[in-house]
Formats: sequence, C-alpha cells, structure tokens
Amino acid sequence: MSSPIRAVRAPLPGPKPPALSPEPREPEPASPRHYGWWALLILAVVVAAGVLFNRRQAPAPARQPAAALRTARVRTGVLERTLRVSGVTAAADSFTLLTPPLVGHRGYGGPQHFTLILQRLVPPGSYVKKGDIVAEFDRQYMLIRLDDYRAMLTDHEMSVKTLNAQLEIRRRAYEQQIRRAKGNVDKATLDLKTSPVRSAIQTALFELALAEARVRYKGLSEDLTNVLVSERAAIRARELHLREAQLEMRRAQANADRMIIRAPIEGLTVMQTIHRAGEPGQIQQGDQLHPGQPYMQIVNLRSMVVQAGVNQVDAEQLRLGAGARVRLDAFPGLELPARLYYIGAIANSRGFRGAYVKEVPIRLKLEKKDPRVIPNFSVSADVVVDSQPNATVVPREAVFAGAQGESPFAWVQTPAGWEKRDLDLGLANHVDVAVHSGLRDGDVVATEWPLPAP
Repeated sequence: MSSPIRAVRAPLPGPKPPALSPEPREPEPASPRHYGWWALLILAVVVAAGVLFNRRQAPAPARQPAAALRTARVRTGVLERTLRVSGVTAAADSFTLLTPPLVGHRGYGGPQHFTLILQRLVPPGSYVKKGDIVAEFDRQYMLIRLDDYRAMLTDHEMSVKTLNAQLEIRRRAYEQQIRRAKGNVDKATLDLKTSPVRSAIQTALFELALAEARVRYKGLSEDLTNVLVSERAAIRARELHLREAQLEMRRAQANADRMIIRAPIEGLTVMQTIHRAGEPGQIQQGDQLHPGQPYMQIVNLRSMVVQAGVNQVDAEQLRLGAGARVRLDAFPGLELPARLYYIGAIANSRGFRGAYVKEVPIRLKLEKKDPRVIPNFSVSADVVVDSQPNATVVPREAVFAGAQGESPFAWVQTPAGWEKRDLDLGLANHVDVAVHSGLRDGDVVATEWPLPAP
C-alpha cells in the first residue's frame, strides 16, 4: 500500500525575520568517573616506568661456575678397625632379692602360716646401705607358729623326762624280780641238799621246785634284754618327737628372721613388676608374693658395665682387654671409654630364627664414671678390633681399583696437574685405609675421577 501524499504549502514572499541568538549555557560539572580513569592511567604509567628502570639497573646474571672436584687431604694418625655392638647398661655389683622360701610342716597350722604379704617396703629409687631393712613380710602367723612350737618343745622335754623316770622305775622293779628269782633258785638248791634226810616224796618236791625256779629265773633274765630294748625304743620315740619340735621351732625362727629383709650391699633400690588384674605394675606394699619370686634389685652405681651381644661370626675377632667407646642413646653427646673384660663361652639364640642366628654375650666395663648413667639404658659401643699407630691415612673413596692384576692407585694433586700413583695398602676400616707407600702426609687426593673416563 502506498503512503498518502501530503500537500506542502510554500512560504509567502516577504522580509525574513531576524535570526535569534542562542542563549548562553552554564558548563556541566566533570563526572567523578572521569577522575578515576585518569588516576588509573597515571598509576599504570608510573608502574611501567619503575619496571623499565629496574630492568636497566639490574646486573646481568652471573655465569654459573663449573662444579668443583671433591678432594681430601692425607693425614697421619691412628687408624682403628672397630666392631659395632649394641646392649644395655647394668651395674657390675648388683643383687636381686627373692622372696624367702618358707620351710616347715604344712600340716600344722595350715597354709596361712606360709603366706608372704609385704608389710613394709622402702620406696623405689631409695639409696640404702648394707644392713638396712629394705622389706618386711607379715610375720604374725609365723610368730604364732613359733610360740606354739616353743610350748610343744617344752612339753616334749617334760615328756621325755617323765618317760625316763617311769622306765627307770620299771627297770628297777624287773631287776628286783630277777633277784628274787635268783634267790628262789638258791633256796631250792639248798633245800635239795637236805634230800638225804628227807623222804623220797619230799626230795622229788625239792627237785621240782628247783627246776621251776631255774626256769623262771632264766625266763626273767632273757626277757630283760627285750625289756631294755622296749624301753630304749620308747625313749627314742619321745626323743624323735622332741627333735622334731626343736627342728620345727628352729625353722619357724628362721622363717621369721627371713621375713625381715636387709640390704646385702649398698646401692639403689629398683622394684620389679607384677601383674594385678592383668595389668603390669611395680611391686608395692600389700602385695602377696610367691616363694622365690624376685621383687627388688639393689644396684651399686659406682661401677657400671655394658651387657651386649655380638654375632657368632664376629666373636672370633674380639680379645679380652680390647678398648671400646660407648655412646648412650639417652645422651647423644656423651661418649665414655670402656674395656672388654668378658666373652661368653656359650652362644645365645635370639629372634624368630634362633636356630640359625646366635649371639655371644660380652661385657664392657666403663672406665669413666658419669652420674647420668644408670642401669637399663640402651647403648652402642665400638670395640677396637685392630689398630695401627702413626699410619698414613686416606679416605677409602680416594682409592681407585686398578685393572685385574694391577695395584690400587690414587690421583694426587701436583703443580702440573693430577698425577696417578700406585698404592701399597694396609689396615682398613669402613671409612679410611692405611697406605704404606705412595702417599705422604698433607697430599691432596681426589675422591672422584679427575680426568675424562677412557
């Protein structure tokens, strides 16, 4: 559809109206947004100028020098070959206290007489002197038992005296019967001598009376031996009861004395452990122990040793009197001199493969005292197996192996450069080796190949 046509009227001719001058306008204030853009622009220019200035002022990167060749210096000194062992510290003079074994007849008094309950105990870690009381077990039942046997002993003694008196009366009465029978024999013999003036019947009666008296006398005489044996047996039985009472009284007295424990040596008290309701703990007052159970150890700290073990393969290298250096794990900076004074004659087995791996026990005696050293500290010790004084020592890494059939050699620094020298080696350990010829004290040797490998 076409748009409608509008008619336009032309202006009438005539004078033009005067042009109107535009009205003056006030200037619009600048927006804060424009100021922000200008600030960012200025800041960017400053940062760029600073970066350009720093780049111009920074020195050029230095050229990395080539890695220096590692060297070592030959020295003169003592070279030692050592054997490292591990162990624990212990007191050379120590004593382990065991609960006393109580002896006596169990049928009398019941088992309560032989219970071992700690009634008194010195605190752990106490220093005691020889003869001091360190522990005491409850002795009430044992003292009652001792009083009973004392009374029993007195009763047996009186019983033996009474029996001796009774048997003496019985023996004298029996001897009187024998004398009476002997008198009847003598009387019958005298009566028989009157037979010439007696009738035949009377003579026969005298003969019968004499025969009866002799038989009776003989029987009493023979029974006297049995009577004496019976009396001696009765007396012996009473004496045995008396000796039993004496023995039980001495046992009760010894038991009561054993239940008071005195220190056999002076030293520090160390308590042993016991299980209470499945939980381990130190033995303390009120615990009931068993005969022969260790409950305390007294250690003399004046002389300390190291108990260690060495593999059976290395044991043949050790010699009595060899020096050693002992280091304690608890004090890393502490090193004490020691000397080997004991090598076990029988090897011990340790670990899960005890049938294959065995160790020989050894002991080292510390030659220097330190108050910090106490028993049961883990230590390591270097035992000197061999040593060479005034040896020319060089590190093992500076000794290079030659070809098959050639001597070992070292690279020695000289003014003209590195010089290859053949060496005659001696004693060696894990770090250094002694050189008999080829090097001198103060020589600088290379610990790595100084020349390109051929």
